[in-house]
This record gives sequence, C-alpha cells and structure tokens, in this order.
Amino acid sequence: MKTKILLFSFTLYVVMGLDRTIIGPLIPLISEDLNVGFDMIGLAISLSALGLLVTGLTTSLVVRLIGPRNVILLGIIIIMANCLGFYFSYSYTLFLISNILLGLGVGILSVITMSLIASSYKKNRVNQLFKIAIGFSVGIMLAPLIVGGVLYLGIGWRNIFVIMLVPQVLLIVYLFFLRIPNCISSNALKSFLRINKNIITNKFFFICLIIIFTHGAVTNTFTTWFTSYFKSLNIELNISSLFMTGYSLAMFIGMILKHFALKIIDEKRLLLITSVGSFLSLILAFMIDSLLLKNILIFIFGLNIAGTFTLAFSLGTIVDSVNTDSISSFLHSSQYFAIIIFQYLVGMISEKYSTESIFYVNIFLVLVMMIAVIVIYRSDYENKKLKINFNLFKKPDS
Repeated sequence: MKTKILLFSFTLYVVMGLDRTIIGPLIPLISEDLNVGFDMIGLAISLSALGLLVTGLTTSLVVRLIGPRNVILLGIIIIMANCLGFYFSYSYTLFLISNILLGLGVGILSVITMSLIASSYKKNRVNQLFKIAIGFSVGIMLAPLIVGGVLYLGIGWRNIFVIMLVPQVLLIVYLFFLRIPNCISSNALKSFLRINKNIITNKFFFICLIIIFTHGAVTNTFTTWFTSYFKSLNIELNISSLFMTGYSLAMFIGMILKHFALKIIDEKRLLLITSVGSFLSLILAFMIDSLLLKNILIFIFGLNIAGTFTLAFSLGTIVDSVNTDSISSFLHSSQYFAIIIFQYLVGMISEKYSTESIFYVNIFLVLVMMIAVIVIYRSDYENKKLKINFNLFKKPDS
C-alpha cells in the first residue's frame, strides 16, 4: 500500500510541478496577449498564492471533516477547472480567477500529500519526502520544454492547458483504486486549536518556517520571472526557455544528489552547505555578464537550492511527528505567504524599474535563509526547545 501511495504522490507532484511552473515561461506572451504589464501579471500570481495560503491554513481542518481521499479528489478537480480557465482566458479577469483556482488546487494537494507521506513513513521519512519532491522537479524541468515545443510548432499557448487535463483525469481514475489511510491522529476538533498552538509557538519550528518562507519566495519568483529577465537582455523566448530548462534540470539533479547525500550527512549539515552555495552562486551569476558563465552559475544555484523545502519540512516534523497535517499546513502556508508578497513585489519592480530585481530581491532572501539555516545548524534540539550555540567553530550537538 505504501508503495502505491508513493507512486501516486510522485505522479501527482510531477503534474503539480507542471501546473505551477508552466505559466512562468509564458509570461511575455500572456502579457502581450492580454495587454497588461508585468505588475498585473505579478498581481495575478500573488493572488494565486493567496489561494495557496487559504488552503494551507484550512486543509488540515477539512481533512478532519471529509477525509484525505475526498480532499485529494477536490484538489484535482479544482486544478482541472483552473486549466479550463486558462484555456478560455481572453480577458485579464478570467486569467486572475484561473490563477486563484490554481493556488487552491495545488495548495490542497501539497498539504495533504506531504502529510500522507510523513505519517506513512516514520523511520525514513526524509528520503520518501525527497522522492515525491523529485517528482515536482521533473514537472518543473518539463514545463519549459513543453513551452519551447509549443512555440516551435506554432501552437497557441492556451492549448497547453487542454493537454494538461489528460494526466489529471488519469490521476482521478488511479485514486479510486487506491486505499488511502487516515493520516490524522485524532478526529476531535476540540483538540485542533490546542495542537496548532503548541506547534506554532515552538521556537525551533519558527526557524523552520523562516527557512521555508525565504526558500519559497526565491524559488517561485526566480522560476516565474526567469524568461522575462533574459528578454530584457534581448534573448528570444524560445532560447531563454532552454536556459530555464537547464536551471530546472539542475534542480532535478540537485534533488537526486541530496537524496543520496543524506546517507552520509545529516539534514542540518546538508542545509548549511547548500545554503552557503546558493548564496555565493547567485551573487556571482548576477555580477558576471557572460551568458555562458551566468548560466553555469545559475545551474550551480539550482543544484544548491533544490530540496531546501524538503529538508526544512522534515526537520519541522520533529516538533510533532503525529499531527503531520498541522505541521504540513503551517509549513506550506509560510511558503505561500512568501509567494503572495514577493511575486507581486518582483513583478512591480520589474515593470516600474528593472527586471534585474529578480536578483536584487533573491540575493537578499537567500542571505536571510542562510542565516536561519546557521541558527538551525547551531541548535541543540532537546525536549522540543531551541538551544543555540553561536560558536561556529564548535561542532553542534544533534
């Protein structure tokens, strides 16, 4: 049963990776087609993240009311409605609504799926979480390839979303033959607020929230505004889509490398090494003018930034390994709140000032993330309290 759930979750994450990423490479086309600026596109994506935030905060409670299977089915149906909305988006209003639906659907499925995996695998939880996260990376990697292929064949961008309906229908069929266990420890709603209060007030968990907040802002804005940045450098969309494929491939490879690295290195140390690598490679990528070197450094950045959410999520479950639905809700909500703020901020700055804002904002965010990771690395986590040793030259207690 666990294997079937893992396979279903992996496939679902591939589809979600496509759904979440495929809009980014299309932004220049959508902006021209709908006759709106990057700031308005950024607003639509931020409202999509508002949908993500709403589901992040409420999915845990909804699962307790109607069960995980019905919640998964609801999420897939909402994403299908989103695809149809994008297909018929001949006005900005419908495009806006479709983005909100995307956020609702992806938010529901992200929270319940990671909760399901975390509760099903107690011993090797982080490795199984990495497996489904690799699926998301596959979707991210395929998205620009699909966009490039569509542009090459001269097919309208809206037709992509009709194609996206096919795997979602297949997932619904698979779901009906899948036995989904109840991943909730207790159905007593009166305990819901008490459980959540204990989790959110934990200092160690709060640092995990900061890591996921900054990581969510960086990865989502970087992917979304990637082709728009290169368009300002007079790079054609079909070429910048290939650049983005390289970055997406780096994230995919990075997920796999970290999955195997966990066999020889602990989660906190791996987070520290890769957060420092992310910061240094992103700064250098911004400073260097050579397109070849810039893309190489962006590739290295992708290798390092990949998997940060999964590592921080796994560490966050230390606080309460039983109520994984609430853990998942809070951690996903932190990511979604970051997207709400920074997607619009980057879009607005790109429209009003410069598309280089993608680097200005993300370098700052990665710096904050690195500092939070150092705090986690130096922490001695005992009895669900955060004790921090700031002496970086002394080996931390785990």
